[in-house]
Amino acid sequence: MHVSSFDQQEAVRFNEARKRFLDRFVPALLSEEEPRTALDVGCGFGYFTRYLAEVGWHVTGLDGRQRNILEAQRRYPDVRFIVENVEEVSAQAIGQFDAVFCLGVLYHLENPFRAVRALYEVTRRYLVIDTIVIPNSQPSLMLFEEGKADNQGLHYTACVPSESALVLMLYKAGFAAVYRPDGCPDHNEYVQRIGRHRMRRILIATKDVASSGRRWGSVTFSMMPQPRGFLAVHATWNTVLGEVTSVFIERKVFALKVFDRLCRALPTAWGLWLCERAARTPVSCRWPGWKLGSAWTVRSPTMLLRRALWRWFSRMRSGDFRLAWYNGLRVLAYPQDEVCRSIFLTRCYEPNEFAWLRRILEPGMTVIDVGAHFGLYTLCAARAVGERGVVIAIEPSQREVERLKRNLDLNSVRNVRVRAEALHNTECEVSLAVAAEGHSGRNTLGEFADEDTWCLRREARQARRLDAVVQEERLSSVDLIKMDVEGAELFVLHGALDTLLRFRPTLMIELSDRSLQHQSATSRQVLEFLEGLGYRIFQFDTRTGALVPCRQERWHEGERIVAVQQRSVEPLV
Repeated sequence: MHVSSFDQQEAVRFNEARKRFLDRFVPALLSEEEPRTALDVGCGFGYFTRYLAEVGWHVTGLDGRQRNILEAQRRYPDVRFIVENVEEVSAQAIGQFDAVFCLGVLYHLENPFRAVRALYEVTRRYLVIDTIVIPNSQPSLMLFEEGKADNQGLHYTACVPSESALVLMLYKAGFAAVYRPDGCPDHNEYVQRIGRHRMRRILIATKDVASSGRRWGSVTFSMMPQPRGFLAVHATWNTVLGEVTSVFIERKVFALKVFDRLCRALPTAWGLWLCERAARTPVSCRWPGWKLGSAWTVRSPTMLLRRALWRWFSRMRSGDFRLAWYNGLRVLAYPQDEVCRSIFLTRCYEPNEFAWLRRILEPGMTVIDVGAHFGLYTLCAARAVGERGVVIAIEPSQREVERLKRNLDLNSVRNVRVRAEALHNTECEVSLAVAAEGHSGRNTLGEFADEDTWCLRREARQARRLDAVVQEERLSSVDLIKMDVEGAELFVLHGALDTLLRFRPTLMIELSDRSLQHQSATSRQVLEFLEGLGYRIFQFDTRTGALVPCRQERWHEGERIVAVQQRSVEPLV
């Protein structure tokens, strides 16, 4: 007697393992605004269609083979089934569904991107995907010939994407966010091993507002940023000899690529362990001419090894590890983040600014960190001002606020008050553009100044005036205000006029004309405003790293200035 591919013992065991994992989060999707209708794409004989119906969905099963649908209808007569090719399905023909489940289908298709676009059209809220992915970190696809069986594609030819290619397809189709679970089904095909790549992935794509993470049921999902596909000019048709030659021409070391490939084969836990051990105590001296990305110009063997480790860590796109920071502090490093990368590679971040900051801060001072990001300046200031001092950390991005609080908890800091809000020159509602993971420090109320930064999402925020914040916090003094608000500096300063006149705090402000211009301002306007209040402006010298009087001819894009009152100039310089 012939046993169908769907009923073979191995297939049954695999489906049971996958079902146990789905049990942990699929029922929880029902509780969010009562979504009820579901579509099971590539339902086969209806195993998961019946499962979804039992969980509580009003489910429809869809398959491209008539004989599969007839068998599914015979087994589960109380469930609706239809015959349709997923690559050609449309909302006009079958309608929209609150949740669409595409389990074990995409890697059987000739045109997976066409199918993803079709699935976007019929999805109202969630698209749950379980699929095989090829082991390539770049967005790519591979063509396979399949065997002829009732659980294979309609034409027995499949174009299988890599995970990053699938994620890119989902974003390009229009989904707002793509999430990956922190856990996986208890089956070998979902597990990464030394001798074998992870074969399968489970993803959830959503149409609602994106966030850094979601939790459904007992499963936590981390959001995956949109990968960058290859531009045509970056494609290469070099031979092996040509590749080796180009590597040396670009002053890269071939061993680095070998090490990089070895890293991909090792478990994630090993990578995190090695990165933890490689994290070293940061340098505390000046670095004349320092800029973000300085580490890539260093050609020492140690730096090459650290670069390889960071590439390994960033490729994992999950988890974090602890980095040493100044004065015994620690911060959590996140995959892809350019600031974390700088700390890991160079053991510092904006070293000239921090060297100056550690010299002027004293116990008992009050510091306001406007644009706190995940807390580098906040932590340093909190340690310097001690228990008698206070730090007000203001950060509008919810993702960065969560990371800031984690860093405060990690260091048991208790003298910081976190305010998750935006600052402006008036009480109003603003739209915050949240940058993708690689450039999380570039969140802005305007438009991004750099072309390599793309918007992950926009968050509506109620903006406040800094004067109102100072009044609410009942501050009797303000000694230092650090400001990094990506182009909104002039607005924030206008909203802090009473504070500046009353307390005369020292200011440290990052100015970028490209960011300011997106919000109808210039660095010259900021400098003139401060000079009109009696401030004297300084900048960090590129030759010594020390403060020198600011001169327009020595101005650099992204310059961080220090503004002080005349009476306090000498001690600060």
